[in-house]
Amino acid sequence: MLKYSRFIQEQKLPDIADDKRTFENLPRYSDGKAKVPFQKWLKIKKPDIDGLKDKSHSWGKGCDGKYYGWSHRAVFGFSIGDKIKEGDIAYGCYGKETTLKTEKEVAQHAINFAKDVS
Repeated sequence: MLKYSRFIQEQKLPDIADDKRTFENLPRYSDGKAKVPFQKWLKIKKPDIDGLKDKSHSWGKGCDGKYYGWSHRAVFGFSIGDKIKEGDIAYGCYGKETTLKTEKEVAQHAINFAKDVS
């Protein structure tokens, strides 16, 4: 007798280059639910960056070059050149408008975002 409980069929994903993968082209069913977790779609991995040893929050670098921070409430991707302005969740780190210039700054903002929305 064949049991069907908890059976998950492997989905064939669209052939999209890593640097072209975004939330907008995340494969979805007709009801809008994602076929795969965004972490798998964007191939998010936690990189080794000197001075950043955060293991307790959900963050990492995607195949698109952005650093993502997320929780069950929200997700956001940061990249070099992003402007942090008043009203942004990351504004509290500086208390003034600034532009993210280094990979370490970008990663730190992804970590801070994950902490703030957790």
